[in-house]
Amino acid sequence: MRFLRNYLCSILAIGLLLYLSFFKPPTIESVSLFEHLDKVIHFLMYLGVGSALWFDYLRSHKNKMQNGYLVGLVFPILLGGAIELLQEYATTYRGGEWGDFLSNSLGALGAFFFARFFLKPLLAKYYFKEEV
Repeated sequence: MRFLRNYLCSILAIGLLLYLSFFKPPTIESVSLFEHLDKVIHFLMYLGVGSALWFDYLRSHKNKMQNGYLVGLVFPILLGGAIELLQEYATTYRGGEWGDFLSNSLGALGAFFFARFFLKPLLAKYYFKEEV
């Protein structure tokens, strides 16, 4: 029960990510603002999931990042790879792409920098009331 309480934001973000990764999109004519909009969306989804993981981790570990790399960086990258493989081999309406995996990984890396340079100081100032 403590795990659920500590990682509720992350669980909800991962659930949304899984839904968006595996739902069957409606068949409409594709309209895109630019050619690689899909990659930007992948980046933003993993930036969001990684940020949620970092937020929950930092909140439940007294704002220390030392062991959070597995949770906040490695796990989203592995999750992105697993989802791309499942999309390729377990669905008929989705396909896995190396470009999507790269965008997912860059989003997770972006979440690390967001956590290190924005989230950690913000939590120190308003949540833990101590200096970074």
